Amino acid sequence: MKKFFFMMALATMVLSVHAEATIGYLLTVNNKDAFPAETFEGVDEKPEYNAAAWFEANYIEKGIGRYVSLPEAAMGDLSALKAIWVNVDRVDLPDLETAGVNADVVAGLKAYVENGGNLFVTKQANNIIHQMGRMGFAPNWANGGYHMGGDNWSINPYLALWEGLGGVIDCSEHPIYKGLVTEVQPDHGKDVFPMVGANARTDNNCFWIDYFRKDPETGGKMEATEGYTHYDNGNPLRLSEYEADWNLKVLGVWGQVQDHCSGGLVVFNPEGTFKGTIISCGFAAYQWGTSNLFIDNVQKLTANALEILAGKGTAVENVTADKTIKGVYNLLGQQVERENMVRGNIYIVDGQKIVY
Repeated sequence: MKKFFFMMALATMVLSVHAEATIGYLLTVNNKDAFPAETFEGVDEKPEYNAAAWFEANYIEKGIGRYVSLPEAAMGDLSALKAIWVNVDRVDLPDLETAGVNADVVAGLKAYVENGGNLFVTKQANNIIHQMGRMGFAPNWANGGYHMGGDNWSINPYLALWEGLGGVIDCSEHPIYKGLVTEVQPDHGKDVFPMVGANARTDNNCFWIDYFRKDPETGGKMEATEGYTHYDNGNPLRLSEYEADWNLKVLGVWGQVQDHCSGGLVVFNPEGTFKGTIISCGFAAYQWGTSNLFIDNVQKLTANALEILAGKGTAVENVTADKTIKGVYNLLGQQVERENMVRGNIYIVDGQKIVY
């Protein structure tokens, strides 16, 4: 009898922990030990393993997160999760399906976002945004092998540093950067966020380097006509019309970049049938390798992104500071049409935080 009650109590505890989990991590292998090791110069860099292990220690073991299997993503009900992190980062990966993220998984994640769920997609997983139809063209894809770097790779939150671009766009105070250490970038003298140092690293870039305009008839990219759909880097419209067309916000570019291009940290706002938000990080600099000297910045940016998407971030501070502000805003500080509010989510309505 005592054993029965013990087992019942244990089952209740497990169920309660699972019920409290609001953040998911898409596990693309059977268990985290099955991730490729990717050894370089005798060191198991194992970036995907390191990311999953960090999530397990900081979310699953604390009862606020859980793994999501590929079959569950394809067929399950994910509505209890406020945010899901999808991370794929492998050398010589030809496509996402090779990593288990097939059409059924993409369809399941699409349904999740359409129902108001939020995604944090990192590295090669960024292709999902195009595959699910939220973006009309695929991101730039590169998956170079390991090498020993000679400098720091970073994220620059200052857009349009060149003269003639309409003025510098400062995203450095966005809450996704909260708590990250900075360093001065010698090419332009601004504080940037170093993400990987002069150590073992890969060139696994998967980000939005091409700023194509949206075709209003097809919903895809327009044909690349210079000066109309694909402005040169010196044209302020390159960024402003790109963001307006696709309803997104570029938060960061490559560390040395001084114009608009190479958006590697991007927020995709709720748009059309997609009621959820997607944060995209495709920088090669975002590396979970064992040798990374700036792994603390990688971890902090990840935690900030997940907290924002799960409704725990502080992005609304700029909205609530002035109580006279009218309208509806989500927790990213972005205005939302009242008819697009999603039940169960937190909003700022006329300066007051509410659960809708």
